[in-house]
Amino acid sequence: MELPDLDYRPTMPDVIRHAAATFGGNDFIVMPDRRMSFAAAEAASRRVGKQLLAAGVAKGTRVGFMFPYGTEWIVAWLATARIGAVGMPFSTSYKPAELRKALRFGDVDTLLVPPTMFGQDLLAYVEDAVPGLAEAGPEPLRIPALPLLRHVRVSGPSDRPWAKALSLDFRAGDGSDGRDNGSGGDEAIDDEFFEAVEAQVTPADLMITIFTSGTTSDPKGVVHTHGNFLRHGANLARFAGLTADSRRLCAMPFFWIGGVGLTVNMALAVGSAILCVEKFEPEAVLDLMEAEGATELAVWPQLGQRMQHYIAESGRDVSKIPAFAPPPTPDFELRHNSLGMTETMGPHSAPGPEADRVLPEDMRGSFGLLVPHVQHRIADPDTNATLGEGEVGEVCIRGYSVMNGLYKRERHETFDDDGWYHTGDKGEIRGGYLYFYGRLSEMIKTSGSNVAPREVELALESFPEVGLAVVVGIPDAERGEAVAAALVPAPAMSIDAVETLRRVADELSNYKVPRRVLVLEDGEMPYLANGKPDRLTVRALLAERAAEVQWR
Repeated sequence: MELPDLDYRPTMPDVIRHAAATFGGNDFIVMPDRRMSFAAAEAASRRVGKQLLAAGVAKGTRVGFMFPYGTEWIVAWLATARIGAVGMPFSTSYKPAELRKALRFGDVDTLLVPPTMFGQDLLAYVEDAVPGLAEAGPEPLRIPALPLLRHVRVSGPSDRPWAKALSLDFRAGDGSDGRDNGSGGDEAIDDEFFEAVEAQVTPADLMITIFTSGTTSDPKGVVHTHGNFLRHGANLARFAGLTADSRRLCAMPFFWIGGVGLTVNMALAVGSAILCVEKFEPEAVLDLMEAEGATELAVWPQLGQRMQHYIAESGRDVSKIPAFAPPPTPDFELRHNSLGMTETMGPHSAPGPEADRVLPEDMRGSFGLLVPHVQHRIADPDTNATLGEGEVGEVCIRGYSVMNGLYKRERHETFDDDGWYHTGDKGEIRGGYLYFYGRLSEMIKTSGSNVAPREVELALESFPEVGLAVVVGIPDAERGEAVAAALVPAPAMSIDAVETLRRVADELSNYKVPRRVLVLEDGEMPYLANGKPDRLTVRALLAERAAEVQWR
């Protein structure tokens, strides 16, 4: 197996120390009201790592955390990884039921949260997510609904007996004594002991589990090791030509691969700066980009469109922001795109050194060069036979950057007998470039987020008025795909689409809630010969007849 060359061992203890020694004074995270250097990130994560050790967190402990973009998220992740614990970042869009499901599925021992987020009382939110927590006393917790959860730590003031403080503020001092600050332990953790713990972390150890929608109602936990995660960040940064002078505005959530796997991971490798705001607002984002001379913009398509609309409507002058320099051609399909997924640790094809190339017409729609050291194969979706140059089939990936596996899934459930991961993407390789033609599976890709149809169907079918729900993705100019649902009422019941969606929005993240709905009588639902709903016909019906539903 080919591996990218690195000047350091690919473990988080080595990477953050290397970054601090090499790029120490460089900006790492820049926000409107603060900036954290690589040296400050190393010191803060060392201090917090010591406190986590004093609190009983150890190598392999599952540590969940939920923070918006910013320095606290970074410090929590670095501290967790440095001591060999497995970080489990959670989506800030989770509803309480979704957090409860992720905590249980992820075997989380310790949960880190802020006291408030986006104006919401996070402690009340966590109490909604964890049955019986509001009545719980001091840690360790013993809650039957979440039997492995022992601790909840809050990065600020708390009046709950079950929540202890853990300062993630990088400006809080070096914490040289490493005391636990109220966790119940009072043992000092010195540098010698801390570094002895770090020395036990290896590239093969599990580092992070990123949750994304699966094909069932359970979360899908994609597990990456220190080695595959950190090697790929360095390889991608090198391939993209990222340098210490790069200043990238990140509007891709840190809790998903586009944020932590690409933007943060690449910055650690080359010493570049990440610009971010806690909540995306075009004016604040543009102010930060202009003040900091942003050279790049990493953003989900729907936020990019929102920003472009704001610029056009407000007349905002962005000529002084390097990231908004005119592209080599306005025809997007004559510039390389990239393809990747959480399971492949982000891109396995990318523009690389051809980012500014205007493609010839016969390369229209290219998804870029194959990333070095990553193995590709195009397989017949039915036989798994390897296809040749220019033949269209399923894109399969193998190599150093591919995930260690899926959480709570056996290896044979994830990889084929030769170790290939079948992505479910339809494509071809032609002349060393990858071309992508959509998904072979039913997964919906809306506004950069994956939505498992069955998760949404189960939530809808939990309501007494819904006898059957069929959820699919239909083309949408703004989102790529819109989540759409065909609903059949239960016998002697009727469906008020607005009310039904309003209720399901209490259970699911907003991006999972259907935007278009069609209510059918039972005899109108198309079925296949095997008795299952005919999803292709349902998709066509929804595209033609579904009504846009405003549920909020």
